[in-house]
Amino acid sequence: LSRFSLHFGVRFYASDPSRLLEEYTRYQLFLQLRRDLTSGKLVCSPECAALLISLALQSDLGDCQLPLAAQLDELQAKQKRAKPPCDCFRACQRLKLACVPGQTAALETRAAELHASHRGLSAGCAELSFLLAARQLDHYGCIMFPVVESNKQSAQLGVNCSGLSVFRSGSRQQLYGWANIAEISFRRRQFSVHICDANNSVVEFQLASSRLCKLAWRECAQQHAFFRLPHNRHHGQQQSLFSLGVTQESASLSPHSSIAAVVAARLNAALGIVAQQASAMVSQRRRRVVQEQQQQQQQQQQKKHRQHQHQPLRRAFQRSPWRQALEPATPAAAAAAAALPFLRAIDGDFS
Repeated sequence: LSRFSLHFGVRFYASDPSRLLEEYTRYQLFLQLRRDLTSGKLVCSPECAALLISLALQSDLGDCQLPLAAQLDELQAKQKRAKPPCDCFRACQRLKLACVPGQTAALETRAAELHASHRGLSAGCAELSFLLAARQLDHYGCIMFPVVESNKQSAQLGVNCSGLSVFRSGSRQQLYGWANIAEISFRRRQFSVHICDANNSVVEFQLASSRLCKLAWRECAQQHAFFRLPHNRHHGQQQSLFSLGVTQESASLSPHSSIAAVVAARLNAALGIVAQQASAMVSQRRRRVVQEQQQQQQQQQQKKHRQHQHQPLRRAFQRSPWRQALEPATPAAAAAAAALPFLRAIDGDFS
């Protein structure tokens, strides 16, 4: 385990951070975006970077205790040695996640000015303002995949809550929303996006490997299922052209159908198989118990039937005069009857 480093991160970035009910959830998203800003994943302009840094400083440090820019100008005029408008560099060093790659002194100065303007803003409001400002960026929550377009130009394909974005030279050139995508399919390294327009156009991209192409398709499927699920429930559409085959060379999905419903259907199918097997075992056990009970009832009925058949004969024999003749009335008569053949044998010898 020492070779692995685990990090807690956000899987699906909220399309509207203001609708997050829990403040702790907003805080976790705020930390994730700060990390994205530090790593360079969240690309933004210097002015937007200064705004994000100032909001992060306001969230962690509170109100700026340094004098405003006008007061600083007066102090600098009185002093022989000029001082920077704000010691934002030390604050940024203490808040490494608030820094951006290639941070300059001009950026720190602008961040200090904006930080001073946030006086009186609470930490929760500063974090929410940070989230709303970051949500407006093109790279917000994007999972990037390097692709080659049909014109042999290199680009990056970003997948996030809004849909599919095509970035060239770090800026977004095209955005295909989930509602405007009819189907997404892949075959080996070919990644195809079918657009809902008058011409039913298809945009194709080439990825480095079939594995990477499949990962891009799976990311699209997961993002589509997470952010389009309420729309599909509202319209009550359950049919889907989406397949999760692992060994297939091609697959497709349709945003007009509920991917989550298909996944749920597959899980329900698996659970249904288990339930069928369990019910079959229970039914088999019940049949065995019923058969055993039926056999016991049949045996009891056969026994009663045999007893019922022999009972008239017994009654008739008991009522018959031959029983009285065959059965002696007293023990002496029984002894005499037993001795009668012996006496007859002796009588024959004497005669």
